[in-house]
Amino acid sequence: MSAGTADSSTPATWHEYVFAAADSGGTAPARVWVSEELSEEYGAYVWPCAAALAAYVWASDGTPPSAVLELGCGVALPGLAAAARYDHAAVTLTDTPSEHAWEAALDRTLQRNRFGARVAKEYLRWGDRAAVDALAADPGGR
Repeated sequence: MSAGTADSSTPATWHEYVFAAADSGGTAPARVWVSEELSEEYGAYVWPCAAALAAYVWASDGTPPSAVLELGCGVALPGLAAAARYDHAAVTLTDTPSEHAWEAALDRTLQRNRFGARVAKEYLRWGDRAAVDALAADPGGR
């Protein structure tokens, strides 16, 4: 199997993820829409572990963070769950610079969910220590 760039013949689908506390106390559930591409590229769809991490992030009742940094986000379900959970957190979604399907899917996802300027996409090449240090120093960076 090889990773490839999605083209216009690669079908994109939308999946809705609903996050609600077991005891919501009348709080409306959060809905996050994710665009996924049915391609061979492994960053263009939600991995099962990403869904588990997103549920964990949503259920967290710790101190709300001021910033969230997701590394290797792909279509970014955990980062989007954090954005939905923490209204005031600056969320930075990172992945490798490319023209791969993950980027087009994430762009569609960000547009549909309308989190605004507090959710940003940044490129982060694996192994680029200077870029990692810069993001770690100011993950909200806006």
